[in-house]
Amino acid sequence: MRKKITKSPQRVQPVSPRKFNHLQSLGVPVQYDTVYGYFSRRFPDVFDRLDDPITYLGNDIEALVIRSFDMGRICKIVEAPKALRERGVERVLAFPHVVLVRHYRPRTE
Repeated sequence: MRKKITKSPQRVQPVSPRKFNHLQSLGVPVQYDTVYGYFSRRFPDVFDRLDDPITYLGNDIEALVIRSFDMGRICKIVEAPKALRERGVERVLAFPHVVLVRHYRPRTE
């Protein structure tokens, strides 16, 4: 009888949200976040695979504004994170956390 040789699975180092500090705004009100900060903290592994996360997530802003108003919530203007300031953007919208959670929740079939 042969012995089974099994290798222990290689451990994949998780992507840390700290890697994306340059996309996380400072001074955002409690219970609010920018789309860039929220996505980089909540889904750092996906965020790491995006070629241009700023453009990709920028496409969601209009839908988030509409969703915020539909839910009776207001958006706030905050200072842009470092990565956007380098592109000439001074201010960005911060959305209520509940709006971001609903918008980016996993789809169930």
